[in-house]
Amino acid sequence: MKVNTALMTTLASVNANSVNSLDICEATYQGINERVLACPGGRINIISAEYGRPGDDRETCCANAKKCWVKSGDQCTADATEWVNTKCNGESECTLFGNMNGILDDPCRKRHKFLNVQYECDYESPVVTASFCEAQLDNRTNNIVCANEGEVISVRSATWGRGKDAYCCPNKQESKCLADQCSGETDATELMSLRCDGETSCTWDASIADEIVDPCSDVFKYMTVDYECAVPTTPAPMMDQFNGIGFNAGVTGESCTDVMNAAFDYYATLQVATKGDKTHHGRFEADGFTGEGGVTYNKRINLFKANMQKWGRKLTNNGCDCGNDNAATIQVYTSRVNTSSNPTVNYTNVNAILSRMSSLLTCEQKTDKMSAGVTRKMKHAKQILTGHSPTGSVIKKRHQNWQSFMN
Repeated sequence: MKVNTALMTTLASVNANSVNSLDICEATYQGINERVLACPGGRINIISAEYGRPGDDRETCCANAKKCWVKSGDQCTADATEWVNTKCNGESECTLFGNMNGILDDPCRKRHKFLNVQYECDYESPVVTASFCEAQLDNRTNNIVCANEGEVISVRSATWGRGKDAYCCPNKQESKCLADQCSGETDATELMSLRCDGETSCTWDASIADEIVDPCSDVFKYMTVDYECAVPTTPAPMMDQFNGIGFNAGVTGESCTDVMNAAFDYYATLQVATKGDKTHHGRFEADGFTGEGGVTYNKRINLFKANMQKWGRKLTNNGCDCGNDNAATIQVYTSRVNTSSNPTVNYTNVNAILSRMSSLLTCEQKTDKMSAGVTRKMKHAKQILTGHSPTGSVIKKRHQNWQSFMN
């Protein structure tokens, strides 16, 4: 996980069971004007917040001494506690900007001001709230982690939408961050449980939003996940390291792992055979894409590979029966991708195998969740290959390229 200097400074000031103080400048020329309050693995408890320039402080966020002097008897501060409390209380981290003039009015014009926040971190509750923003905000963490040995994630609930104003909101975009402009929130508990339950870490990827009903398209949304770290009844699977695109793992003797390995090999081989010059660029070709557990993949397709193998493990660990000959049949279709006049000729056949397997799946536990996971991986493969996202939106160039093989 990449953490820059500003976040490191914020995290360094956090102390459990003691009051933390954070100053955020009104403007960048005065100092850092955007900071993240953070209580990793806990909850923020706001004690007080004040905006302006206290009469006895001529140093904090001061770029010009003449503009950091307040005449005796003049009022140059405003109470910001209620606003900051509404935005940040109970969260594990919260982005704040130092310019509050548009929210509280300017308490003293032509003076260099700053926002001071006093807060505590509450680590008493076993259930932690993590939120992932739709808007691109600096210094935010993109995963949830269970750091204690033997503990894994257990998602209690998850929602996608906007439950309160201003939270997860870009600077000066408050009009697009109003809860009353979002008709409702989408329950994403099953989706996030499928991604995170039983893992020691779970990474937020913006593409996850493509799988969720959008409750308010013109509003900046965020994913709220309530989870706890607990010792599982069965050992947690470990994140493997990967090299290259193909698994080339051979037969493992565990049918579900074999099927998911074979399915990825087929989809990856087909993606290479069908991609155009401008259909799979950016994250597909760029180095340094980070997935779950902070693992860096040299291409976006390799993150898909990691998820496919993870689901093979999940199916196996939950005692699922994925059939005896599905993996072998898919491997045959993979061998024909580069020898057929049309590499896509067996795409529907492979999907039919996985669909049938999903509908007939029987597991010792969590059968419905496991079946849904296989279906979701098929949807991801469809997006990668054809440009159709799970929500119905289309990646135009990729879709047009795929259609060229259909003619």
